[in-house]
Amino acid sequence: MVRDACKARLDTPAWVFPLAWNVLYALMAISLWRLWQRSRQQIPGSSGAITLFLTQLALNATWSPVFFGLHAIRSGFVIILTLALVLALTIAAARPVDRLATWLLMPYLAWILYAASLNGAIVLMN
Repeated sequence: MVRDACKARLDTPAWVFPLAWNVLYALMAISLWRLWQRSRQQIPGSSGAITLFLTQLALNATWSPVFFGLHAIRSGFVIILTLALVLALTIAAARPVDRLATWLLMPYLAWILYAASLNGAIVLMN
């Protein structure tokens, strides 16, 4: 039963991933730009939101080489779960600074949670 559910998740068409990432990176760029503008206006909390944003971005950049390059699926799972947590903290920190920047990150969080479920399914199948 678990294998069937995992296989269904892994059958996502390949074209979905580059399309989704292009849209998500555009939304992330706009969100960061808005937070950056708030920091230039010296809005309280903007620096912390930017720091968290850059931290989650570093985790994002780390996941692919670990998961795909090193084939370290368990380490990748830990990284992507940490990424989801830091992204949620980023969203919480951005909310009082700029609501639109916050909403622009929501599809990214949904996608990261989806990717984490795929990563988790691969861990379970191995």
